[in-house]
Amino acid sequence: MVPRNPKILVVAEEESVQKLLEDRLVSEGFRVMQAFTWNKAVDFFAAEKPDAIILDIDFGGDDSQLSGPDLIHFIKKFRNYPAPLIVYGEPPGGINSGLDAGAITFVPKSAPVEELASTLLGMLGSKTPHL
Repeated sequence: MVPRNPKILVVAEEESVQKLLEDRLVSEGFRVMQAFTWNKAVDFFAAEKPDAIILDIDFGGDDSQLSGPDLIHFIKKFRNYPAPLIVYGEPPGGINSGLDAGAITFVPKSAPVEELASTLLGMLGSKTPHL
């Protein structure tokens, strides 16, 4: 059963990616929390206990010592209950690093946002888009 108005944490550094995901997910009935930094992602994760997490696997990039896979490892160690974790990025490297780190599934950045929303709904246990 899908939680009513599920909370989704979107972790990405690019404002355009955040805006696109937020607009689409909010239109589908999700409550969206946005994290642009590793520390903010950890704070939201710990305080809000989101129903699912969408992570840009390239998060952290070259200018950070912490990466998207590092955040996945942290999340997996921190929580004693599972939350669906969707990684999106550029294949093939993003697929391997995201799934190897413990993400449940991978959606390519080139996929339409509808595919990401549909994947999220499926992982939360519903086929209906509006909650």
